[in-house]
Amino acid sequence: MIYLLIILLGIAADQAVKLSVIRHLQDGELLTVISNFFNITKTVNRGAAWSFLAGQAWGIYLLTAISAVALVVLLVCVYSTKEKVNRFGLSLMAAGCAGNLIDRVLYRGVVDMFAFNFGSFHYPVFNVADICLVIGTLIFVLFSSFKKNGGKDDHRIGLAA
Repeated sequence: MIYLLIILLGIAADQAVKLSVIRHLQDGELLTVISNFFNITKTVNRGAAWSFLAGQAWGIYLLTAISAVALVVLLVCVYSTKEKVNRFGLSLMAAGCAGNLIDRVLYRGVVDMFAFNFGSFHYPVFNVADICLVIGTLIFVLFSSFKKNGGKDDHRIGLAA
């Protein structure tokens, strides 16, 4: 039950921030939070990470189908994995996947808003769902890489389910 709550809270946070951005900003408009470092903007990414497949008319359908399958797999994994930390990471991943899937269905693309600049380098714009995906993946991978072996940590990379 707690993992369903984590998923629902992640989706709610993602969609609330996106709705606020949609209501208050025009496409491409910048709201400066920290000058020359952090802005909030509104952009709809019609592709995947870094706008991959954005120029392809069929891309949105492929990405939506992949996202739907990934969400089902993540939900199955959340409830079939015994390790609590892995379940937490998978729950965050499911929340992020669901948040971006909702956007693909509603807006035919993913609403992104967080824009960071490091000098002349502009990091790709991202959203709360992306944060959930990255943090969940890091938790899952890092925890899974420390497999228990007779009470001692085995630092080989591998999945500990």
